Amino acid sequence: MGRGLVAQPASTATIISNDHHWSPFLMGLILLEALGALLVLVLIVWWTMFSGRKGGEPDHGDDVAQVPQDAATKHDDRKDV
Repeated sequence: MGRGLVAQPASTATIISNDHHWSPFLMGLILLEALGALLVLVLIVWWTMFSGRKGGEPDHGDDVAQVPQDAATKHDDRKDV
Protein backbone atom coordinates (compact mmCIF):
# COMPACT_ATOMS: atom_id res chain seq x y z
CA MET A 1 0.00 0.00 0.00
CA GLY A 2 2.93 2.46 0.40
CA ARG A 3 3.77 2.40 -3.29
CA GLY A 4 3.10 5.18 -5.76
CA LEU A 5 3.52 8.91 -5.77
CA VAL A 6 4.12 10.62 -2.47
CA ALA A 7 3.42 14.31 -2.10
CA GLN A 8 6.47 16.33 -1.08
CA PRO A 9 6.29 19.55 0.92
CA ALA A 10 6.91 22.77 -0.99
CA SER A 11 10.37 24.26 -0.59
CA THR A 12 11.81 27.71 -1.18
CA ALA A 13 14.85 28.51 -3.30
CA THR A 14 18.07 28.55 -1.31
CA ILE A 15 20.31 30.03 -4.03
CA ILE A 16 21.06 33.72 -3.59
CA SER A 17 20.07 35.69 -6.65
CA ASN A 18 22.74 37.70 -8.42
CA ASP A 19 21.34 41.22 -8.60
CA HIS A 20 24.71 42.97 -8.89
CA HIS A 21 25.41 42.15 -12.58
CA TRP A 22 29.19 42.00 -12.15
CA SER A 23 29.53 39.74 -15.18
CA PRO A 24 30.42 42.38 -17.82
CA PHE A 25 33.00 43.96 -15.52
CA LEU A 26 34.59 40.61 -14.66
CA MET A 27 34.67 39.52 -18.29
CA GLY A 28 36.36 42.79 -19.22
CA LEU A 29 38.89 42.31 -16.44
CA ILE A 30 39.65 38.77 -17.62
CA LEU A 31 40.02 40.03 -21.20
CA LEU A 32 42.36 42.79 -20.04
CA GLU A 33 44.46 40.26 -18.10
CA ALA A 34 44.65 37.95 -21.14
CA LEU A 35 45.77 40.83 -23.36
CA GLY A 36 48.41 41.79 -20.80
CA ALA A 37 49.72 38.21 -20.73
CA LEU A 38 49.83 38.16 -24.53
CA LEU A 39 51.78 41.43 -24.53
CA VAL A 40 54.30 40.00 -22.05
CA LEU A 41 54.68 36.89 -24.23
CA VAL A 42 55.30 38.98 -27.35
CA LEU A 43 57.86 41.12 -25.50
CA ILE A 44 59.72 38.02 -24.25
CA VAL A 45 59.84 36.54 -27.75
CA TRP A 46 60.98 39.87 -29.24
CA TRP A 47 63.67 40.26 -26.57
CA THR A 48 65.07 36.77 -27.13
CA MET A 49 65.04 37.08 -30.93
CA PHE A 50 66.49 40.53 -31.43
CA SER A 51 68.74 41.27 -28.46
CA GLY A 52 71.73 39.25 -29.61
CA ARG A 53 75.13 40.50 -30.65
CA LYS A 54 75.32 43.95 -32.20
CA GLY A 55 76.99 42.65 -35.38
CA GLY A 56 74.97 39.46 -35.51
CA GLU A 57 76.41 35.96 -35.40
CA PRO A 58 80.02 35.63 -36.57
CA ASP A 59 80.48 34.04 -40.00
CA HIS A 60 82.24 30.72 -39.55
CA GLY A 61 82.29 29.80 -43.22
CA ASP A 62 84.13 26.53 -43.89
CA ASP A 63 86.37 26.80 -40.80
CA VAL A 64 84.14 24.46 -38.82
CA ALA A 65 84.64 21.50 -41.17
CA GLN A 66 88.44 21.78 -41.26
CA VAL A 67 90.30 19.21 -39.15
CA PRO A 68 94.10 19.08 -38.87
CA GLN A 69 95.58 16.39 -41.14
CA ASP A 70 97.49 14.70 -38.29
CA ALA A 71 94.34 14.25 -36.21
CA ALA A 72 92.37 12.91 -39.19
CA THR A 73 94.92 10.15 -40.03
CA LYS A 74 95.91 9.26 -36.47
CA HIS A 75 93.16 6.64 -36.06
CA ASP A 76 94.36 4.80 -39.22
CA ASP A 77 97.67 3.87 -37.54
CA ARG A 78 95.98 1.45 -35.13
CA LYS A 79 96.65 -2.23 -35.49
CA ASP A 80 93.71 -4.52 -36.14
CA VAL A 81 93.24 -7.14 -33.46
